[in-house]
Amino acid sequence: MGDQSMRLGRRCSFAAILLLQTLQLCVTPVEGFMQLGMQLPGFGSPQPGEVLSRVAEVGLKLKLARHRGVAIDVTASPGKILAGGVEGVKVSGAEWASPGRLTCKSLDVSVGETVVDLPKLLTPFSPQIVMKVPARGRAEIVFNAQDWGNFLVHPLVGRATLPLGEFRFSRLGAAVDAERQCASFAGTWRGAEVRMELSQAPGEEVQVREAAPGAADPEGELGRALAEWFATLDVNLDGAHFFLREIRFARPGALRLLLAVRVDSFPNPITTSF
Repeated sequence: MGDQSMRLGRRCSFAAILLLQTLQLCVTPVEGFMQLGMQLPGFGSPQPGEVLSRVAEVGLKLKLARHRGVAIDVTASPGKILAGGVEGVKVSGAEWASPGRLTCKSLDVSVGETVVDLPKLLTPFSPQIVMKVPARGRAEIVFNAQDWGNFLVHPLVGRATLPLGEFRFSRLGAAVDAERQCASFAGTWRGAEVRMELSQAPGEEVQVREAAPGAADPEGELGRALAEWFATLDVNLDGAHFFLREIRFARPGALRLLLAVRVDSFPNPITTSF
């Protein structure tokens, strides 16, 4: 147990050092980027965006509970970065698992231009990296059945507060049927266990219906309320907001979530727990 704690402490300390170096780079001359870049393998004369990309990759890999690849591409010119500006950020990876058991088969996120609030960035123990202008973009996340279940029961989702009463999601019953083009889920509503199916035909709105029609929702009221809830769901990862736009299916058993993204602040990689 002592050795495990020491290893965890070393990883957290290394992540903290990398983060502090990155923050310092935002307010020091461009030579600072080059100096840090020379310390990272594979760099000759790097551009600021390249250095930030590499540092962010190392920090994210340390934060994730597991992964099979992390790629970050930051587009940032020397002139803009000195004022806290970046022109775009792309993040992709496979087989990710967060410390809080959010998992996915693959992830692809892309956001456009934004400006970091440098005074807040340099505030000691600041919990977030705040944007002066929100960064907007899009994301695609692919779930298998287990990932879908993990998502539904995570504290960021967990329950749907509806006009008809609270629906509390369960991991049991989570399934993805690519042939039938639906994702199944279960939960407790009005004291009863209910099984529902989520689907979306091309060009139409998200639909939710009871798996066994008429058993608990004969009028379809619960299905309509849950469809509205999914359509307006805002998954807030400490300032990075994800909004469901479309769902698609692929064989074998893959659920593709197409999302809009708005980043008001970047989560602090040391303090986040999702």
